[in-house]
Amino acid sequence: MEVLREQVDFAHARDVTFDVALNAPVQVPATQDRSWWDDTIQYLRDLEALRVDGVIVSHPFLIEAVRANTRLKISVSTINETMTTRTALYYEAMGADVIVPSMNLNMNRAELKRMSRALKRARIRIMLNERCLGDCPWRRFHFDWNASKTTSIGHEADPYFTNCTKLMYEQPYLLLANNTIRPEDLHHYEDITTDFKVLGRNATIEDMEVRLKAYTEGRFEGNFVRLVHSGLAPALDIPNRALDGLIEKKWGCSKICRDCGHCIRLAESVVTRR
Repeated sequence: MEVLREQVDFAHARDVTFDVALNAPVQVPATQDRSWWDDTIQYLRDLEALRVDGVIVSHPFLIEAVRANTRLKISVSTINETMTTRTALYYEAMGADVIVPSMNLNMNRAELKRMSRALKRARIRIMLNERCLGDCPWRRFHFDWNASKTTSIGHEADPYFTNCTKLMYEQPYLLLANNTIRPEDLHHYEDITTDFKVLGRNATIEDMEVRLKAYTEGRFEGNFVRLVHSGLAPALDIPNRALDGLIEKKWGCSKICRDCGHCIRLAESVVTRR
């Protein structure tokens, strides 16, 4: 806990809030398991005593426990795949302060706007540069696998990461067809929320600085892949500005790539393999 205290103090000294992720979607027992829940509630109170600002949570029982026993701010994880306004309202009623919608909602501005307007106390936070495949069929299983493994491993031993990276390398149009909101397109979402998340948990510090600068300035002249997937950036080059106007096409997309073909044709004309 002492290391955590130092990290919290370091963040607060720089006017940065500090949240702890408790968003594993599995291994949360029934509320009748009082021993587990008593220990968990005590841990939450310990976090609060360390002046942690909030927690990122997925399981509804845990959301309710945080609200009932602490004043920690609650962010509902993207792991919950919140796709509708009705679901968001359930989480708000449980005590959520922030709701991160599913990345698959990023191209549905109408539903995002409806969700934002319906929430009375909570706000939505939009993830900008998730590298996952659009409507990824492996995503929920990847989350479960991550939450269930007992040791920390690198990407090279992560079968889900390896699988999707291979697909993106072999079919680069998948990087264009996913749910990334480019820096140049961020302004289209500022009437929905002003709370955005730039991802980069596994990126280098240098790449994170590049991403933050790009989204702060609303413009990026480099390789689009660097904003999304650091591991593929040395192998694939996609000029970011060559994607100007793509998002408008994606807002009305049927998401049946074999019928539309727009991202496939665009990738053929702009992608360079290194």
